[in-house]
Amino acid sequence: MTPIIAITMGDATGIGPEVIVKALSHPEVYKECRPVVIGDAKRLQQAQRITKSHVEINTIASEAITHTNYQPGIVDCIDLALIPQDLPWGKISPLAGVSLPEACRSTRDAGLRARNLHSTSE
Repeated sequence: MTPIIAITMGDATGIGPEVIVKALSHPEVYKECRPVVIGDAKRLQQAQRITKSHVEINTIASEAITHTNYQPGIVDCIDLALIPQDLPWGKISPLAGVSLPEACRSTRDAGLRARNLHSTSE
């Protein structure tokens, strides 16, 4: 089974959301790993429109990280919902910075949860 790889969105006002959406639009990625984005689903949807990517943004609960299908064409996201939709792109914002520590905590927690589920199933 391929590993689950958590990807933090980075600065929501930067290029991170667009890079993630474009990278996860390639089916080859799903042959190597099961990617899950930790960030803001609405921001990823905006990036999907900007890049004209044909992926679907799918919000999942962090508890579902080991039970998600991880299919090409679907970007799974643990939505922290911390970024206002009208936050401008390309401008430094304290609001975008606030989301980074929460994304790191959520990534750690999801990894621990997946590890604990994996070790109890062996």
